[in-house]
Amino acid sequence: MRHSISLLALASTALSGCGLPNWTAPPDPAPPTAIQALELPFPPALPYVSAKELECLSPDTFRRLLEREAIYNRYVETLQATIQSSQVKSPASPNPAQ
Repeated sequence: MRHSISLLALASTALSGCGLPNWTAPPDPAPPTAIQALELPFPPALPYVSAKELECLSPDTFRRLLEREAIYNRYVETLQATIQSSQVKSPASPNPAQ
């Protein structure tokens, strides 16, 4: 009889949750950090190349030079768009004069 009372007490304690450690919810995740706005640098001064200087190039070399420049310009445009997207635009403030 004594064992049955002990087992009954143990079972009721286990089922009631009293024997379990206190459970707490994990903390909320940290808010995302703000991205610092990047400044758009001034474009570099490129050296001038005259048409006369390019006359000695073969048509294939000239075509590859133009293709290279077009690829480079697209790359610059992508970088500029990336930098400009980091700059947060503040909402227009109401005009107090109106």
